[in-house]
Amino acid sequence: MNEDEIRKLRRRIDKLTFKILELMAERKKLAMEIGEIKRKMGKPIINLTREKKLTQRIHEQSIKLGLNYDSALRILNILVSEGRESQGEKDREPAFYRIFREAKEMDRRGNKVIHLEIGEPGYGPPETVISKLKGYLVKKYMTYTTPMGIEELRKAIIEKVNSRYNLNLGTENIAITPGGKFAVYAAITTNLSPGEKVVIFDPSWPIYRLIAEKAGGLIVNIETRIEDNWEIDLSSLEDVIDESTKLILLNTPNNPTGKMYRKRELDEINEIANRKNLLLLSDETYSEITFNGMESLLEHGYQNIIYVNSFSKTYGMTGFRLGYVIANKQIIQRIKNLISLSITCVPPFIQKAALYALSSGEEEKYRLHIRKNLMEARGILSEAPVEFKAPDGGLYIFFRVKRNKFNSANFAEKLLLEEKVAVAPGESFGNYNEFIRVNISGNFEELRKGLKILARRLRENQ
Repeated sequence: MNEDEIRKLRRRIDKLTFKILELMAERKKLAMEIGEIKRKMGKPIINLTREKKLTQRIHEQSIKLGLNYDSALRILNILVSEGRESQGEKDREPAFYRIFREAKEMDRRGNKVIHLEIGEPGYGPPETVISKLKGYLVKKYMTYTTPMGIEELRKAIIEKVNSRYNLNLGTENIAITPGGKFAVYAAITTNLSPGEKVVIFDPSWPIYRLIAEKAGGLIVNIETRIEDNWEIDLSSLEDVIDESTKLILLNTPNNPTGKMYRKRELDEINEIANRKNLLLLSDETYSEITFNGMESLLEHGYQNIIYVNSFSKTYGMTGFRLGYVIANKQIIQRIKNLISLSITCVPPFIQKAALYALSSGEEEKYRLHIRKNLMEARGILSEAPVEFKAPDGGLYIFFRVKRNKFNSANFAEKLLLEEKVAVAPGESFGNYNEFIRVNISGNFEELRKGLKILARRLRENQ
């Protein structure tokens, strides 16, 4: 074969490549037309049944054409993702972040806002942690440390987890991260390839979807309902899993509902993940803030569990930006590499101070604070046109407003501008536009005042 033949073949490859691009453009145009029709009909954008049938046909066609099925499946899922976006399923900033920004700007201008919208614990870090942090700054613990975190902190966390859940993990199973959000980001981006699917149970913290989409993943949402006590329909989980599914993401206790998944549900989810050889990402950031015990996925012993936690909620250390990931050695190694390439390490003075949070004993005091606030909040909300399930844990109450055509985003905007009370619209957490989330962890009197204003406005607008 000579150079002329190579050039001819390359020209044919180029021609096919450009033809593929033309076909992609044509496909996108058709998807937009379908989206317009769906909007007029009031139909949902995502059709999982059709997507699953298309996956089966791709499998058959791959065999027929002698193509690698995994590669064909990734291409299909990228096309499906683009099709969803073309039909209107686009990334949008979660509404509560917009509310939070506006509320902070009002604060800056001297208009004091009651903040019930953002997941910021009102109790703040233990005084011993602040004192130790000052000491470590004086001692100049400001040099680089290892990407996985300092040994003594990793050991202290692992010992606490081992003791609580009767495990036998080592320091090679943990990496310290700059906050729980980065822990989730690292877990997803180091394990997910473009076109692979992530199963998320709604309502859910919107960051999960946004991170997975940025990694090129295709999101499969399974909705839970207040009528079912926010329990997961496990038959639906089986139905949506196919060959391109890579990861199931669970948040317990859940943000925003406060739902804590029990042993039966966790057993079945673990069994499905094990049988299908999937990763299980369990975000248990609120595990220390529970009112009826705690069941962790870590207790199930599955090798492909990625456990995420944080110091932000348990100890009120939001600005410290300190979280961690627990997983098998291979997953931790990938996360370690990402930390090394991006942030190098979490500041050592932050890590050293966190050691004192673990031994502070403040968890029970904070739980009692939130429990007291929860009782007050339930009493006030019982006099408003709302319904909710009492949370098993976490910082929030997620309630449905019993009014026709209620729009949570519009209501939240008006409440902020007219009453200087900030709440999180339910639409931020999935298809829950008639819901509102309130953070109940703040100052008791301020919470009481804010909820009374909220309840009054809801009654007035019936």
